[in-house]
Order: sequence, then structure tokens, then C-alpha cells
Amino acid sequence: MDSQADAPDETALDPEDRAAVLAEIEAEGAVRHDGWTAERRIAFLEALAAGHKVSAAARHVGMTPQGARKLKVRAPVFARIWDQTFAFLAAELEETAIHRAIYGSERPVMSRGRQVATRVHHHDTLALRLLAARDPLNYAPLRDRAAWLMATEKSDRRET
Repeated sequence: MDSQADAPDETALDPEDRAAVLAEIEAEGAVRHDGWTAERRIAFLEALAAGHKVSAAARHVGMTPQGARKLKVRAPVFARIWDQTFAFLAAELEETAIHRAIYGSERPVMSRGRQVATRVHHHDTLALRLLAARDPLNYAPLRDRAAWLMATEKSDRRET
């Protein structure tokens, strides 16, 4: 694949998921022409995968966010794909945050209205929060460690 046009669209719905959405609609019976048609469901899920908020994705297909959430409750395949999309996006966000915490990010240095250089800004607070989330016993603030230890002890007591 030499050109970007030949690259697969990462936001396009997987063919298996597309087929599952179509099968779910078929099982539901008739869908109103102004309702959550297959095309609208697929376009909504693809808009979510592109990183749009639920409200923007719903507007994109001419529907409301409330309607999308109601559909999510009654359409298990739609809900599964929605949840998988958000899980994927969360993992991408975490990966980006980790990269920024380790390597920092470039910020312009301005002088008299002109950029004269760039400086790497290290995100120490972000790094500490990521460490605390991964290993609260060693990196969380003391007040949070006590709560984490109590929750862990309660969990251990329930398992025995």
C-alpha cells in the first residue's frame, strides 16, 4: 500500500460486526425509515470509532443521543460494538498518555510574537497519576493508599 488512499479505514466497521448489526435488525423486524436503520447504526458506530462524542455521532446520522442510548439498551449487538469501541479508544488514550509522560511533548518558545525554538515539556503530574493507577500501594498519595488497602482487605476477606 503506497498511497494513503489505499490504506484501510480504521473507523470502518469490521465486516463481521456489520453482518451482526444487519442480523440484529433483521431479527427485530421492520424498522421505520426515520428510525435506527442499518445505515444509521453503522454510521453512528463508525463515528464513535472516529472519536466523536455520542451527541456528535447521533447528530451525524440525524438522530438524538437519547435515542442512541435507548437503542443501546435494547440492541445487544449494537451495545457490544459501542462498548468495544469505547474500550479501544480508552486503550489508545492510555497509550498516548503513557507516551507523553515518558517522552514529554514539544511546546513552542515564543519571543516578540515569533516562535524561536521548541522545548520539551515533561508531564510529571501525568506520570505520577499513571503510576498511582497502576500501582497505588507504591505511588498513590498516602490518604489514597489507606483507602486502597482497606478495599483490598475487604475483598480478600470476601474471597475466603
